[in-house]
Amino acid sequence: MIKKSLFILLGITFVTSCSRFAYSQLADQVYEAVIGYDYQAIDRDEFNNTKYSFAIAQVGKTNPVKLILASVEGDTFKWISADRIIIHTKNGIIIKTEGLMNDFFSVPMPNNLQSISQSKHYVTFHSPELNHFQRYDTYRLIESKVEYEYLINEYIEVDVYEYITEAPLIKWTAQNKLYKRSDTGEVIAIEQKFHPHHPELKLYYYLK
Repeated sequence: MIKKSLFILLGITFVTSCSRFAYSQLADQVYEAVIGYDYQAIDRDEFNNTKYSFAIAQVGKTNPVKLILASVEGDTFKWISADRIIIHTKNGIIIKTEGLMNDFFSVPMPNNLQSISQSKHYVTFHSPELNHFQRYDTYRLIESKVEYEYLINEYIEVDVYEYITEAPLIKWTAQNKLYKRSDTGEVIAIEQKFHPHHPELKLYYYLK
């Protein structure tokens, strides 16, 4: 599922030698690795038939995967996939991952003002290990009241924020996007690169 995409190019050579590997499976993986999938909004029936709140995750342009909301503590949400990948989000932003090749976690720095324009964090990376270094996020509104297909043929207006993540210690910068409903301010999607060795992760939120 999510972490499968990280091995797909290396794995294609191996699986072609396995006689039990179906040609259709190989075709799907080649398509995923070379061309990729553009995310398509889910339909109303899928939304209604899913009992709990959920998110759709997509690594790069791989096949999207569903995660179920497992718990909520304040404004921190914990999402779990069928293959036990765990993603923690705070106000829609990914703050911790478990089960990926390049996990990380992030905590606000003491006396962090958490302003709408900037926030500061301590971050730890895994694979390779890098502990408790500083990260700075800067936000700015780039578009307002943009038409967004939330469900198939069902549109809402969203405000689009760009936020830049900077980690001076490792000279790393990442450009991310956050999508909020214009009417309620609810975060409905994020495009985030949280680790320099991990592809961009997109999350599309469907709260009930």
